[in-house]
Amino acid sequence: MSDWTLPLLRTAQSDDKDAVRRFLASMDRDGLYRRHFSVGDAPNIALLKRMDMLDKRNRLALLAVDRDGGVLAHGEYVADKGIAEFALMVLPLFRLRGIGTCLLRELMDVALNAGQRKMIGVVQATNARALRLVLSNGFQAVSGEDRTSVIVSVALGGDYASMPHQTNAGRAKARQGPENQSALQASNAIRVSTDGGHYAQGKLSLRSGEI
Repeated sequence: MSDWTLPLLRTAQSDDKDAVRRFLASMDRDGLYRRHFSVGDAPNIALLKRMDMLDKRNRLALLAVDRDGGVLAHGEYVADKGIAEFALMVLPLFRLRGIGTCLLRELMDVALNAGQRKMIGVVQATNARALRLVLSNGFQAVSGEDRTSVIVSVALGGDYASMPHQTNAGRAKARQGPENQSALQASNAIRVSTDGGHYAQGKLSLRSGEI
């Protein structure tokens, strides 16, 4: 679309639950599975419940909305001891338009300004699009224990605070072809810090339906 412009990004509030509920109802089954790593209503219910706990520091959600206020994408993080676990999803019709990139970068900036030290998440090993997104934005990755997921992380502050969002290293990793799952798993150059080790054990709260 020649007149396409990026949507507005804004912080979610508890009274956005109806709009987010409509967004979730419009998401495709595959998109929801990639986001939650499961099917059924429980993860969506947990996501909506988390909206009552947002404090803009350790619990934050962002929405990408159109001119009429409709939600096109949702991103959030939940932080503990300076480590912010993130997740995001975009409606099918609005993918590959840069919304996910804008949402991720805004989450990273907000987390940094809120005093978080690291951002971490989990991506399905077959989700090449999501892997390209995080690797092109400076994340490092390591295969999960079950080899079907990839743990991704980036240190906030320090070098990150003064670097462009899309680093040369990130571009190089993206060109390696993250869809080549075995190559990613075998790489000795990609590691996640041990202080986020519990995430590598498949206990991510944003994926398990916890609140």
